[in-house]
Amino acid sequence: MGTEAAEGMLEASTAMKRAARHAQRAASGEDARLEGTVRLSVTSSFVEAFLLAHLARFKREHPGILVELKTSDTLVDLAPGDVDIAMRFRPTGVSPEAGTRQGSVLGQTVGMIAIAVYAGRSYLASRGTPTRADRLAGHDVIVPTDAGHYMPGGACFATARERGNVVLQTEDMQSMGAAAGAGFGLCALPSFMALRNPELVRISPPKMVDSRDMWLMCPEDLRRVTRVRALRDFLSKFS
Repeated sequence: MGTEAAEGMLEASTAMKRAARHAQRAASGEDARLEGTVRLSVTSSFVEAFLLAHLARFKREHPGILVELKTSDTLVDLAPGDVDIAMRFRPTGVSPEAGTRQGSVLGQTVGMIAIAVYAGRSYLASRGTPTRADRLAGHDVIVPTDAGHYMPGGACFATARERGNVVLQTEDMQSMGAAAGAGFGLCALPSFMALRNPELVRISPPKMVDSRDMWLMCPEDLRRVTRVRALRDFLSKFS
């Protein structure tokens, strides 16, 4: 059996399992109640720096809904049914309009994240401050590994690799921010992360080296599930 045929069978099997689960929930009336578990996948940096305070308000408004957080900085596949809602950065090169529907997944842009270059106070005290955030020649830099290629700030990271001195590679933004704050070197970070670390100083001009839309994604067959819709509507309003 060829690879394409095997993949087609897997997709068909996954779709059948989702349909069976949906029919079971509908028959029991589970989908119509504002109670039960909603599984939310979000990047670890976003949940700690921004999301938790808002989710506390959601819990007060909907005490019957249990939010199960699945934190990860990697891409997520909604097809298997392990996640009900996912929040991720929109990939570079994909238009906002493309996010409205991808196969059986519905998506919407819920906000824009600014990306800037930051360094720790101790690093700047010992090495000096770059004259521009997009000219890092001669400076120590922190960059993502190949597994983190989807991270925002791609152009800045590419320049940093070519002209800067790479001192640390990591797969997640939390580690990058912590390393920069500890004095390892410079890196590009979402502004919401830097606001929570007093050791980080933004390097400018320019004030922003990249920006990325935040996407809210949900399998199409869950759009009428009351508890899922409640969390999705809540996230789309505050983001």
